[in-house]
Amino acid sequence: MTGLRVEVENLCKSYSEQEVLKNIDFVVEPGQFVVLVGQSGSGKSTLLRILAGLEQPDSGRALLDGKSSNGSPASLRVMFQEPRLLPWRRVVQNVRIGRRDAEEQEVLDVLQQVGLRDRAREWPSVLSGGQKQRVALARALIATPDLLLLDEPLGALDALTRLEMQRLTEGLWLDRGFSAVLVTHDVEEAILLGDKVCVLESGRIAETLYIDMPRPRTPDALEFGAHTSRLLDRVLGGPGRIPREREIVDDYSPHN
Repeated sequence: MTGLRVEVENLCKSYSEQEVLKNIDFVVEPGQFVVLVGQSGSGKSTLLRILAGLEQPDSGRALLDGKSSNGSPASLRVMFQEPRLLPWRRVVQNVRIGRRDAEEQEVLDVLQQVGLRDRAREWPSVLSGGQKQRVALARALIATPDLLLLDEPLGALDALTRLEMQRLTEGLWLDRGFSAVLVTHDVEEAILLGDKVCVLESGRIAETLYIDMPRPRTPDALEFGAHTSRLLDRVLGGPGRIPREREIVDDYSPHN
């Protein structure tokens, strides 16, 4: 595996007087696919932004191959829920933003990998939502990342397109061997993609679930259903559980 090793140690983050992350500890081994799940306001996206170097923790640290995540190494790329394409640049030019010295053939090759080589000269405005996210994925992959951070990039897609993108992302990850950290609300998506699923609850990792299933995974598998049921119970708090007042406040936090 060529991916980065990620170590998070005693990480804390607050906005004003509200604690968003509380003593977070976890590890992503090189080439591992880790998924962060939890209700809105649990701190998932804040944690991802700290890993990306877009925000700084109040205390603790996030290390990428033993070095601080502050400064975002060149081998790290982020995909967001919005593809963030430049509308005045064609697809091939948008992909090249990921690595400005990339030769055109390299750009075409990565577009081939995501199934969009025939759309290389198109404007983003004529692409579907799924196609735009494929361009965003190609833009990330052109840099040959060792760590790919995904902040709910499939959340706005229809069910069929989302499934296609899940399979595409998994296939490229298996082929290239980079480390991946995905934030999602979708429990089935977490089981489909993750080697390890961390459940965040009120800023803490409440449970870690290891998914030891052969790939590709299918929702109709008996073991898949068992993992899904356990994860849903944990994310939703279990049958009949009444959320604590603090959890209700966190659920309305602007920091997802």
